[in-house]
Amino acid sequence: MPVRKIPLGRRSITGAYSSVKMDRLVYHESTLERDFIYLLEFDSNVDRYEEQPMAVQYYAGRRLITHVPDFKVRYHTADKQRSTVIFQVKYRDDLLTNWKKYHPALRATKRFARDHGWEARIVTDREIRIPRLQNVKRLLPFRLHLIDEDEASLCTELLRPSPLALKALLSFLQEHGKEPAAMLPTIYSLIVGQRISIDLDVPLAPQTILTLP
Repeated sequence: MPVRKIPLGRRSITGAYSSVKMDRLVYHESTLERDFIYLLEFDSNVDRYEEQPMAVQYYAGRRLITHVPDFKVRYHTADKQRSTVIFQVKYRDDLLTNWKKYHPALRATKRFARDHGWEARIVTDREIRIPRLQNVKRLLPFRLHLIDEDEASLCTELLRPSPLALKALLSFLQEHGKEPAAMLPTIYSLIVGQRISIDLDVPLAPQTILTLP
């Protein structure tokens, strides 16, 4: 749970996101943090994450300063171990303009992370607001979609011989008596569940190539 309470704003700058991965509300202080949460929710390599995770203290002269990083993220790794990263989420223009102000806290956070065997990273809107984010925002609502397993099996069987464009798969489904528009939620849910793969870094479109993992 966060070490510092985030007040809900009246302009939707701050707010809360209902996290399926964390099974609770996750709070954010900006729309950029909210978008970062979307990416964490979708990323299957993320085991768990926490906002406002700890207090990092450092001295500025004789004054003791307390800084609270934005997120702590624990990742699965290939060898089934865990890796932890502390993230600071910043708008790039703000980071560059106010680097001298932010630098002491960022340096202290990096030292804190190193002392715990973790990493510390800065992520900006350039890394967050990319085509992948738009795909994630489009697909996430379908993660709890109740799948008809017969329809899911039909989708995967049609993809088994070779990859297909989304529009081609929908055409084949129509030949099997399925309404294309009604099948989209199932296809999107299969993508979220990693039973169908796409290139998430290219905008999702009728020409998107679908493959089996």
